[in-house]
Amino acid sequence: MIAGDRAAARKTPGRAARRGTRGRRARGRSVILAAALYVVGAAAPAAADMAPSSLPVSGGEPLVPVPAAAPADPGLVALGRALFFDTRLSADGTASCATCHDPRLGGSDGRPVAVGTDGVPRLFNTPTLFNAGFAARFGWRGDQSTLEDAVADAVPAELGGEWSAVIDRLSADADMAAAFPGGVSKRGMERALAAYVRALTTPDAPFDRWLAGESEALTDSQKRGYALFKAYGCAGCHQGRAAGGTMFQPIGLFKPFFPRHGTNPRADLGRYAVTGREADRHSFKVPTLRNVAQTAPYLHDGSVATLSGVVRVMAYYQVGRSPTDREVADIVAFLESLTAPVPPLALPPGEAPS
Repeated sequence: MIAGDRAAARKTPGRAARRGTRGRRARGRSVILAAALYVVGAAAPAAADMAPSSLPVSGGEPLVPVPAAAPADPGLVALGRALFFDTRLSADGTASCATCHDPRLGGSDGRPVAVGTDGVPRLFNTPTLFNAGFAARFGWRGDQSTLEDAVADAVPAELGGEWSAVIDRLSADADMAAAFPGGVSKRGMERALAAYVRALTTPDAPFDRWLAGESEALTDSQKRGYALFKAYGCAGCHQGRAAGGTMFQPIGLFKPFFPRHGTNPRADLGRYAVTGREADRHSFKVPTLRNVAQTAPYLHDGSVATLSGVVRVMAYYQVGRSPTDREVADIVAFLESLTAPVPPLALPPGEAPS
């Protein structure tokens, strides 16, 4: 789907956009308190697409339970599911959306950066599609504003498929053609795939059961980890149902991260490559922490191999902390409590959860 962001906007920032480097550091220490300034839009799906009983309630916590999916059009979701696992969307018939967004790997692919069907490494680590419907924009740089746009870009950019050829192949399949009112179309595929991805929510994590009042759902270590997560200010960015996905932040708020730790200068520009705004240099969409224990490696370039490693990196560079080994272990334990069962919809049609 949105594996490597190859279809990123290619604006070339001008001289005027390079001014103002001094002001960028000044916002670092205040950014957690002013996180709302970076919010990029309301979370999706819309309330109309959710059952009334599943709408989130905060209970005073920065993280809220993930609701069970309640799609308005189950038929459209079923069509999207079929398309998601269909290799005919790729140029050579060898890959599907699920090739990079593997449900057994937390909706990601386990690689540092995505690799297209052409064998060429992409710029970015593959983000999970689980709970992606709660995000405000899509891709590490927020190149797309809707899931439909993300699908439109992903088929040619990641799967190498030309829409006209994909339409011809699917139209030749009588059963598939009959599933589209009015015939197979690009817009119809975008709508179906987007509806399917929005349905890939992961409720019932131990942390959510704890939020609901099941006091024994978390271990003492996980409870300490959550307390540290809030005390350190991590929840200033990782909040809401998906524990992320609704704002952009630069890497290196308290300590300079680039260029020492960068792996690809083009990728490291972050949202700046899209907007040309100096304030967006090295800024990326805050990733979801839901199921994060299953989606290694971490960061936009997949440069951190382990969950404990990325906890140390983020603590040092983002909130100016150097946690002890026990504190890291407790935070990792908390993050592991955000792992939920794989949603049955995430599996190929006809395959039951193991």
